[in-house]
Amino acid sequence: MEVLTTSEIKGIVDDFIIYVNNYYPSSFALFDLLRSTGCRIKEATIRTRWSVTPPTFQLKPLKGNNIRDFTTADLSQTAVDYLINFPPYPQEIPQRKYQLQFDNFKANRIILRGNKPISTHLFRHNYARQLRQAGLTDIQIQKKLGETQLASALEYLNTSIRSNYYSS
Repeated sequence: MEVLTTSEIKGIVDDFIIYVNNYYPSSFALFDLLRSTGCRIKEATIRTRWSVTPPTFQLKPLKGNNIRDFTTADLSQTAVDYLINFPPYPQEIPQRKYQLQFDNFKANRIILRGNKPISTHLFRHNYARQLRQAGLTDIQIQKKLGETQLASALEYLNTSIRSNYYSS
């Protein structure tokens, strides 16, 4: 298994978005939101975590992290529409359904830190690395991820992600 580069991780995320659009179109907007914000799937699927007053969208954190603010400029139009027309679930959408869609996509395993299979959390790693590529500082990335500790944000940038995804 090879250690993936930032562009290879982005390629897997983009391939997955295409896969979802083809096979699970009703889930496309949710995964596009993950790609646009780097939020955790649990944050994306709980309506009460989002304060939506376009053009501003505020995400209340999990795990004692910081509040994150996004504008329509930060998000794709699909993600904006998803947040404005959030599915009318009382508390949260079953997250396991979305994890299964990701599991079905992975013909080859994607491994994080030793032998731990990665989940939809790959979107968060991808987001952090795209921010780094765009020239943001470690502190700016920490803020965008909503992390209270810089070390937590740096894990998304420095953890080795391995896969045979690109092997023939």
